[in-house]
Amino acid sequence: MKKIAYMLLALILCMTVMPVHKAEASYLKTVRVALFMDEPGLYSNKTSYATLGSKSNLNLKLNQAQLLTYNANAQLKVGLNDYKVKVMESTSFESVNKAYQSLKAAGGSASIISMQKNDTLVYQLVEGSYATEALAKAALEKWKKSLSSLISGVPSISGPFALTEGMYSTKNDALMAASKYGKQGLDTAVALQVDSSGKAYYSAVIGMVSSQAELDLIKIVASTLGGQFNSLSGSEQLIIIRHDHALTNHSGTFNDLVLFNGGQHKLVVTAAEDGTVNLTERANRSYRGSLEFGRHNNQFYVINELSVEQYLYSVVAVEMYTSWPLEALKAQAVASRTFVAQKGMQFKIAHVVDTTLSQAYYGADSETENTRKAVDQTRGEIILYNGKAIDAVYSSNAGGNTAKASEVWRNDLPYLQTVPSNDTLAEEGLLDWYKIVLNDGKVGYMRSDYLKDTGQKNEAGLAIYQVTGDKVAVRKHPLVQATVNQIAELTKGTQVTYIGKHVQSNAYRWLRGPYTSNELLAAINKQLGSNYSQPILKLEVASRGESGRALSIKMNNEILKLSSPDSIRSLFNVDGSLPSTKLDIEASGSVAILGANGQIRQKDDGSQSITIQSLSNQTTSSSPYVYVLNGAGDVRAVTKEASYTFTGTGFGHGVGMSQYGAYQLARAGYDYQSILKYYYTGVTIAKDE
Repeated sequence: MKKIAYMLLALILCMTVMPVHKAEASYLKTVRVALFMDEPGLYSNKTSYATLGSKSNLNLKLNQAQLLTYNANAQLKVGLNDYKVKVMESTSFESVNKAYQSLKAAGGSASIISMQKNDTLVYQLVEGSYATEALAKAALEKWKKSLSSLISGVPSISGPFALTEGMYSTKNDALMAASKYGKQGLDTAVALQVDSSGKAYYSAVIGMVSSQAELDLIKIVASTLGGQFNSLSGSEQLIIIRHDHALTNHSGTFNDLVLFNGGQHKLVVTAAEDGTVNLTERANRSYRGSLEFGRHNNQFYVINELSVEQYLYSVVAVEMYTSWPLEALKAQAVASRTFVAQKGMQFKIAHVVDTTLSQAYYGADSETENTRKAVDQTRGEIILYNGKAIDAVYSSNAGGNTAKASEVWRNDLPYLQTVPSNDTLAEEGLLDWYKIVLNDGKVGYMRSDYLKDTGQKNEAGLAIYQVTGDKVAVRKHPLVQATVNQIAELTKGTQVTYIGKHVQSNAYRWLRGPYTSNELLAAINKQLGSNYSQPILKLEVASRGESGRALSIKMNNEILKLSSPDSIRSLFNVDGSLPSTKLDIEASGSVAILGANGQIRQKDDGSQSITIQSLSNQTTSSSPYVYVLNGAGDVRAVTKEASYTFTGTGFGHGVGMSQYGAYQLARAGYDYQSILKYYYTGVTIAKDE
């Protein structure tokens, strides 16, 4: 009875929310999230343009100067005013559009620009965003070759060198002025810039060529009309607006293509009335706050800047199932807030990126009422150790116990210790997958609800099962993987041989393989930059940490040189990284055979063959498998080639909070503070409004 009383008291204590202390140092109030950027060695995700829309009005600012407002539901494209390939020009929209579709299918990023030239409406196919003329010329040669049958005329390079003329109050006035120069066969557009008093005005743009020498020639032609010109070289504070038909895919309708000069200039777009901005190129997601565009490392970047709390509305929704208990979601909110606060400006011009390299962030559309509640109810709270924000790392599933930071990244942090973690929830309700042998000798897995026992057995005494569905996939691993080809597709009534089962691979328990020696060598050489060529005869975990995770790997009696123990996950990336480093390696091609004379023969690799001779003196090759039946009646499929199967528990690095473990604790009655203090040793939780 005393034991029960103590347990009840502990439960009451853990359900009581402890007071949150005020943080001594201010936490991060706003966060910059890189959606597209190129930072060598850290992160690279590129786009040439950003296609924007909103249910609210969109406001465009250049260096804090308000320039334009687009009405709700309008679409526009934003990009850099740099070097581009002018692939073709034609009065036929259909011919330009046909080339555009082929270019897009080949991975190009293009626009279909229209303008008046020689008293005729023409369409230009313009591709890319290039920092230098040389890069644009290389792209030009590529498109000339691949689109030769579709393009007419001679492709050329356009660039940031141009002339501006006049100061007009409307875009239409500027277009009318530009048309005068278009009659002379010159490329034209309109610009919007700000005068010394802060007032915006339009001007006609003429030229848009790739060098000053070309611009000098343009000026001679344009000067015959007697205008007063200013020269542009790609550094001025302005935007150039062109008509783009690529989004509408129609000759008579267009959207604005807004181009601005990079360098010190930044274009910022916000939605009115706290609305969201939609970005087509990033999975059509919508974002709170503002989208900032600029040039960094000679590449176009897109950064979403918003409040940390609004950022967390999405992060919590993506990083944890929104249907989980509120206390688990609150623990995630505090951990995620602390994570971003501790990192600082990790990506030079951004605090974080929107992938799991930082924290997964999918914008406003992923938010739910529960995630907003979890964030709002923990507003401003961060986790501290000795008064400083901790590195609040977390993973999906710790596989039974978390790891010290030193086990995974070789850095020792006192608040990241090994603790037991109840993570089995991940496999609750999952079906078994049956390991089966097909008539052609192939081995794979099929979900158990698509098979039934016929009650028959084959000559070896193994159960024969029958497929109950039509076009049912046989897979390499006991789970559905879109990136891994299925082994076969069986029709209803097909009979197979049952040789075992495995619960569907999940975040707690998983299986990958078998992988051949050649497959693993290719993966290892790619990861390590090595040139191993000898077959793998032996592969094993050489040492383990306190949590049971692999610290080092030995191949053919040689310890492989790894950047960190966590890199073991990607070391064996044949068809995807391994889920965790809490793993075991089984030599699938290894078997010990006891002969009639009592001698034991060991088969370790594909160079050693096995031939089985029956009483009638018939022989059977071991290709592709030999099926070994032990004394307990269990069957093992031994591969002909040297092959290795990986089994393990956990998903992710396993350091810090386990998300599945947090769910279990919340379900047991723990509040979010207790969950956090369980996984992060010796910490306090502080709040800064």
